[in-house]
Parts: sequence; structure tokens; C-alpha cells
Amino acid sequence: MVQPLQGGYPQGPTGLAPCAQPTVGFTPSHFEINEATGEAHTAPSSLTVGSFVMAVRVQEYRRLNATWTLIGSITRDLVYSARASSNSVPTFTTLQVAGTSQPFDKVIEVLPGQTMVLLLDATDADVGQILTFSSAASTTVPGVSFQPVSATQARLTWQVPADLPSGRYSLPVTVTDNACPNFGTESRSIVFSVGARKVLSSGLGRRPASLFAFPTPFREQVEFRLRQPGVQPVTVWDARGRVVAQLASTPDGRVVWHPANHLVTGLYLARTADGQQVRLLRE
Repeated sequence: MVQPLQGGYPQGPTGLAPCAQPTVGFTPSHFEINEATGEAHTAPSSLTVGSFVMAVRVQEYRRLNATWTLIGSITRDLVYSARASSNSVPTFTTLQVAGTSQPFDKVIEVLPGQTMVLLLDATDADVGQILTFSSAASTTVPGVSFQPVSATQARLTWQVPADLPSGRYSLPVTVTDNACPNFGTESRSIVFSVGARKVLSSGLGRRPASLFAFPTPFREQVEFRLRQPGVQPVTVWDARGRVVAQLASTPDGRVVWHPANHLVTGLYLARTADGQQVRLLRE
């Protein structure tokens, strides 16, 4: 959950601003915030030229024992400048998935191991300006590539890793013009929902139940036991889908993890090759 705070006002001559305080329903004049995705985008408003600070708080909730529980929060100040300019900002116009156009805010369903190819079109009202496409996801999300196709179109390809944990993944895309001195840019987020791949069976199989780790939350060590004895490889991912540890169960099915010191607090996911998984919360 993303909670906007007071702080959308010009900085004084000293560059200092009062501490932000929570205000229910407050929205900074220049931005609107999607509380589900955390995406902030500019909103139509009367432009006030100057420097601004916008404070944003992100709170994490987890369902523990059938109750939504606050795990923690973090607050960051976003500093930005508003300038008067006659330059028109480029905009994304269409998003095509498998040859079919769809809204940018529609979630795209995918499966582990699947390859998705998206085409994005953009335009600029200023004739003669050159557009540049980019995406931070190509260097931060495994299997993502982003290349221009033409002067007004780019292709986003995601080879979803076969071992990627289920969940929602947001991939940012940006288009920028070459206006001088103030270039224009627009960024959008494309949300993917990675579901669990179904396993076919001739028997009356059931979805594997989640395992339980203890202690929860933990600090230096956490352990859990697989449903069946035997030595099995166990992979641990962080919240961004990166592999952070490769473990193995003992012959009795017990798994113990001592996370490295550089790993931050937060949620991790451990999973075996046959689909047994457990969420690990480090404090």
C-alpha cells in the first residue's frame, strides 16, 4: 500500500522543508499515485514553476493467521523540478499483446517458461523530434529484452524463467524525445501476473500444500521440513525473483537456512523442484 504524505510544496531558499506528516486523502498537486502498483504519474493541474519535495510511504501487509498484519514501512522523499516549456511530451499510444491491442493498465497473465512479446507504439506532437525507448527491466529482471523496432515502436520480450515464483511483476518502459534544453519523457508500467504451471497427473492429485517455517519472522536462522524424507535441492528467491541461495534437505527432510549477512530484511521464497514451497520472512 502506498500512502502519499504532505510535502508537495516548493523548497525555501535554504533548501529545507518541514517533516512530512500523514494526511488522509492528500494528493500532491502534480502527481497521482496508484496505491495498488505504487506508480506515480503527473496529473492535469495548473503548473507552478519551482522545486518540489513529495514524500511517499510504502507499507507492507501480510495475511498472518487470517488477519492482515503490518510488517513494516519505508518513507522516501522524491525531489523534482517543474519548469515552463513549450515542448510536447511524447506519449505511448498502443500496447499489443499477441497482435491484439489492450489497455496499459490491464494485467497480463503468463506462466513460468512462457515467452511474451509485446509491441509498444508512441507518438510526439512536435514534428521532427527523435524518440528513444528504454526500460530498466532489461538489466534488472531475468529474461527481459527491450529493443526499438522503428522510429515510433519498440518491442518488449520476456522469456519468463521456468523457476520464477508466482506473483505480480511490474516492468517499466519509457519513451523520451530529444528536445533541447528540456526533453520530454513518459514512463508506464506493464504488470504481469505469473501463475503456477499446472502439472498433469493420471491420479487424483491435489495442489501441494504450503510448508511452514519457524521461527516466523526470523533473523539469523530459519528451518522447515519437507512433507517427505529424502535429500532434495531447495532454491531460495528474494522478492525481486533473484536466486539468493541453493540449499539441500537432510535425509529426514529438514531444511535449515542461514542467510548471508548482505541479504536485507523482507520476504523470501524457498521452493523444491516438485513444487513444495514456503515463505520466509526475515526481520
